Amino acid sequence: MSIEFIKAQELYNLMNQIQSTNANGSGFACLSDPNYLLLIDARSISDYEHYHIPTAIRPKVKKDEKYNTLSMILPFESLIECKENIIVYDGNSKSLEEDKDRPAVRVAMALSRAGAQVPIKVLYGGFQEFSANYPFYRSTDVFHTQRILDNFPTYPAEILPGSLFLGNTTQANDPSTRKSLKLDAFVSFTSSRSGNQLIRNDVIFEISDKNYSLQDLKLASEFIDKHRLVGERVIVSCSSGRSLAPHLIVYYLVEIGSSGQSVTKNDALQFVSKCRNDTYGKGPILKLF
Repeated sequence: MSIEFIKAQELYNLMNQIQSTNANGSGFACLSDPNYLLLIDARSISDYEHYHIPTAIRPKVKKDEKYNTLSMILPFESLIECKENIIVYDGNSKSLEEDKDRPAVRVAMALSRAGAQVPIKVLYGGFQEFSANYPFYRSTDVFHTQRILDNFPTYPAEILPGSLFLGNTTQANDPSTRKSLKLDAFVSFTSSRSGNQLIRNDVIFEISDKNYSLQDLKLASEFIDKHRLVGERVIVSCSSGRSLAPHLIVYYLVEIGSSGQSVTKNDALQFVSKCRNDTYGKGPILKLF
């Protein structure tokens, strides 16, 4: 199989997918599925023990004294043939050329030869770049029981790096999530608004989840753009995080957030669906434009 890069944002979103949700947007994280992700830390054992990305494992290395070679030993449960996503990282790899200074590439090539059924991905920029973007995603835990994985906290999906996020109402209202993602402004669909009444101040923009118009979407998009242009972080949310909020983001990307580039509704929808894979492909908002 091939070896390719994965960006820090892509790994972040991959780790925050939800495999089943109810009307409130809650459910088990995809990480609770043992075949969903195999994340391997190829750095030194001291670096791994100091801090690593949650759920990452560090394979043991066995030295053959006769031939003076090293071989990697994965834990028995990590059957790579069954894994949907296999990602390797080291300190700061930014090249896929095999080199002693890029252990992630060497490990990825070994995994590829060992029978992986999916492309092996190397984290671009390694742990340094990922932890710089997501400092709250640093762990010292070595073992993760099924109970821990079942209750693994999920964060809002990151749509535009460091500026636009998509989540459900619970995530948007959670103080620890707000602090971790350094959120500055909030756009939300809520049932507490009656008729076409909007609530708007410097940091909050609320829309009725039943009665909204194209003009409401335009005003919400202008609100998002105003905060993004000054470097602030905005989250768009609805009760489930799967319907109204992602479709507002699609509208924003098409109408305002394209930075002069042509973005079709379908392209924007596919992009948002890649960031959060349980979004609805159709909805009332999409029919408005």
